Amino acid sequence: MEGICMVFDLKPIFNNEGLSVSFDYTIDLSALSHGGVNPINEPVRVFGSIKNTTGIVSVDAETAFTYKAICDRCANEVTKKFKLPITRGLICSRADSEDEGGDYITVEDMLLDFDEIATEEIVLNLPNKFLCKESCMGLCPICGIDLNLNQCNCKEPIDPRLEGLLQFLD
Repeated sequence: MEGICMVFDLKPIFNNEGLSVSFDYTIDLSALSHGGVNPINEPVRVFGSIKNTTGIVSVDAETAFTYKAICDRCANEVTKKFKLPITRGLICSRADSEDEGGDYITVEDMLLDFDEIATEEIVLNLPNKFLCKESCMGLCPICGIDLNLNQCNCKEPIDPRLEGLLQFLD
């Protein structure tokens, strides 16, 4: 994950009510491993603003990226576009807030490394199971045909423990 690290000096924003700073840049997450692959090969766009509204400093941003992976059911390569919002309040020290839920980011040194926040947000929101579509039927476990494209004539194997019961049905 090499590249330019986006660090914001927040002193001017904390000290000037009404000040807003916009940003729009990219980060390289091509080295990020998820599910044994590197699904984000194109730069991730990060854009938004940091603003001081009536003494409350907050960041309102969004990440936009393309995720390429193999469908977990049918093994076809799939490309999906993601947009993830990032909205957090900024505080100077933990004593300023009783919040334990992660809605606030503590910036004790008045420097905000936004690459770290954006990367964390992306990693936490990537899908655990990646599907080409919710209704993906996957592959036949017997012949391996893609059930989204064709039907197979395979019969479910009979559990050998139940074969004796088949004699009663015949």
